[in-house]
Amino acid sequence: MTMDPVGANGSSAGDAGGRVRAFSDDGAADGTPPDLGGLSVAVLEHMRVAVIVTDAQLDEPGPRIVYANPMFAEMTGHAPEDVVGHSPRFLQTDGTDPADLARLREGLERARPVRTVVENERADGSRFWVELDITAVCDGRGRVTNFLATQRDVTAREKQQRHLASVAEQRRLAIEAGRLGTWQYLVQDDVFRHDRVCAQMFDGDPDGPPLTIEDCLQAVHPVDRTALSTALYRVAEQGGSYERTFRVQHHDGSARWVLERARAAPGAHGRIERIDGVVMDVSDRQDAAQRVVETLDSVSDGYISFDREWRFTHVNRSTERAFGLPREELEGRLLWEAFPGLIGTDFEYYYLKAAETGEPQVFEAHFEPWGRWFEERVFPHERGVAVFFVDITERVDREVEQRRLFDAERTAREAAEAAQAELAHAAAHDDLTGLLNRGAFERRVDEFRGLGEGAPVLLFFDLDHFKIVNDSLGHRVGDGLLCEIASRLRAHLSSDALACRFGGDEFIVALTEVSVNRALEIGEQLRTALRAPYEVQGRTVTISASVGVAPSEPGERAATIIRNADAALFAAKRRGRDQSAVYDEALHHDALERLDLEQDLRQACERGEFALHYQPIFRLADGRRSCAEALVRWHHPRRGLLAAGAFIGTAEESGLAGVIGESVLEEACRTLVAHRHRGNGFRRVWINVSPDELTSSEFVDHVSDRLRTHGVRSGELGIELTERTLVRDPETVTAQLDRLHGLGVCIAIDDFGTGYSSMSALQHHPIDVLKVDRAFVGQLDQRNGQAIVGAIIQLAHALGASASAEGVEYASQWTQLRALGCDTAAGYLLGRPQALDTPMPDAYSPE
Repeated sequence: MTMDPVGANGSSAGDAGGRVRAFSDDGAADGTPPDLGGLSVAVLEHMRVAVIVTDAQLDEPGPRIVYANPMFAEMTGHAPEDVVGHSPRFLQTDGTDPADLARLREGLERARPVRTVVENERADGSRFWVELDITAVCDGRGRVTNFLATQRDVTAREKQQRHLASVAEQRRLAIEAGRLGTWQYLVQDDVFRHDRVCAQMFDGDPDGPPLTIEDCLQAVHPVDRTALSTALYRVAEQGGSYERTFRVQHHDGSARWVLERARAAPGAHGRIERIDGVVMDVSDRQDAAQRVVETLDSVSDGYISFDREWRFTHVNRSTERAFGLPREELEGRLLWEAFPGLIGTDFEYYYLKAAETGEPQVFEAHFEPWGRWFEERVFPHERGVAVFFVDITERVDREVEQRRLFDAERTAREAAEAAQAELAHAAAHDDLTGLLNRGAFERRVDEFRGLGEGAPVLLFFDLDHFKIVNDSLGHRVGDGLLCEIASRLRAHLSSDALACRFGGDEFIVALTEVSVNRALEIGEQLRTALRAPYEVQGRTVTISASVGVAPSEPGERAATIIRNADAALFAAKRRGRDQSAVYDEALHHDALERLDLEQDLRQACERGEFALHYQPIFRLADGRRSCAEALVRWHHPRRGLLAAGAFIGTAEESGLAGVIGESVLEEACRTLVAHRHRGNGFRRVWINVSPDELTSSEFVDHVSDRLRTHGVRSGELGIELTERTLVRDPETVTAQLDRLHGLGVCIAIDDFGTGYSSMSALQHHPIDVLKVDRAFVGQLDQRNGQAIVGAIIQLAHALGASASAEGVEYASQWTQLRALGCDTAAGYLLGRPQALDTPMPDAYSPE
């Protein structure tokens, strides 16, 4: 292999890594790599051939070494740091052909690639032959800056070639000086004839009785006898010819090598009439061949030779190790019988091609039965085929691994690019609906600020009662509904409109180049489209939407416009939902009030401004007070005492309902125990629990802790839930209620008849009390009202629960409820919610 001069752009520079030993121009090991015109030192470090780099000095003593790679040290025994600054000539011996040295010097002077074979001397004094390739390294202007030389140890090859040349010479002399013996075997008469030379070769007396075929075969070495006998009788029966080399043992103990060639002569009717043979003493040639065998055995490459019939004629030691078989088991056997797995492979193809064309073949192939890769060089000759081979499995595996790593790197890079694209998309879009998410939407809207009349108008949509869909039909249906709504928005919007899922069940649309009136029209069209039924998860779902419309002023940021649209949306929902509202200053004022209220609520939680007022509950059977409902009140520093209706909605929206609920539970438990000890307490206190509180994973543990801390007895604490709580995440609600009931906490369904619960839901929950909503109690003077209240009472008793009426304000209602079988009642007629320091009636009588 030769190399063209390496220019500045001839190859990419590489990092030499931890093993690089670089040298400066003066040959010192100072850590600075030589300037190789862009050649990667890392590549030189890892090459599996010896490499040295010299400067371009041609005057005596010639180029000096500036770099030597690790393989150079391994081959020569000279450490790189010891040879830097010296001419490579110190390695050469007097065994190199002067013509080769002259050609080498000429190549350096003309900066041309040169290849030659020289004899070098190792550090330990041993000599070896190397195949030397030298090429010039040039800078960007074409000036020679260095010479790069690769060295390959070809000692074994050189020895082999010299031995082969010696053998050839010896063979030529033997042929010239050798004698031939002849013999003839008359097959049909079983008569064997021979001349004097033949008799001498088979250890017979030239002047004695003639030898028989058996005499000749008995003189053959036992190891060779069977093969020779088989070949002879095969030709006698089938015709053809053979050539065999074998040993003949003499009486004096010596042995001679004999080459025998024989050919059958057919007679009449195709029968074999005779066999004509010649024999020649080839002992000298065989000795030379043995030396070749010894040489072949010393090389690391595998070597196999075959005759023209593809029988093994020689196998060297490396082949024995590679095949795991001794040569005695292979020599004489047919290749295709010994290794049938070669048939139909590249090995068979190139072997036969070499034999047919007479041209050498070089190839690499995989031998499947062994799972190994081989590099093979096939050389045909007049007597058969010779094959040199090297097991390159490790090299191929490294190349495969390198390709795998390259492919993996490319795949990883492509995956990273795809992931980055996905991340960029995910960062700007909602995972569920594929619409823009809040952050991306705000950034896009901000791009329109300062555009005057072309500034965007926002439509802020909120789905009415979407929570009921989620709670009653499950989140899969709810998610499916959100996706369908997103699809309808896309279908009904122009290409320049922006659609965003703002969060939960809220969507925002930005319209450009439209007036507020036109935006209202589009909003109504979208609300109409959204109101059409949906088919989701095998269910038909219908839902409406409320929308707040907010124009933008030049320079307003997206956050401000969104806040204004949200204020308009709140106004639309407050008007009864399924409405539209446009933002104005009054709505802004309302929004500020809500913000102020939320801020005051947070401070109230920190300052403990909440208190409990208790409304007594009486038994209808005897008029005695049995329990009370704890109702939260807020001592607002500016607005005075506020009932729950004035702030609980804001508390739930701002996430403060749970904090307030914890304080209510704490105070109710403390009060229960304190008044029980004074003898004037309640048999039970009821507290209201929101859906978010009940479904919290920590709620039951918190209740258990408060009951245990304060010593509340079983049945003294009750919680009131609305019907919509029962259908929100039914599995979680059921599990929570079962655990609470197990703690001795009573369960009541508040405002029964106004929600969405089913008989199935009621049957599967541990319900203790059904509370008749005040709206039904207020209709007791009507026949339908009495029937509804009576049905609720009967349902409660059928479920094994008691019935309790709310909002009793007239004595006639007390009397009617008692007649319908209601168990307990509460209302302003019986007692208003009040602090515990205010006297509370113990009984009620309508008289």
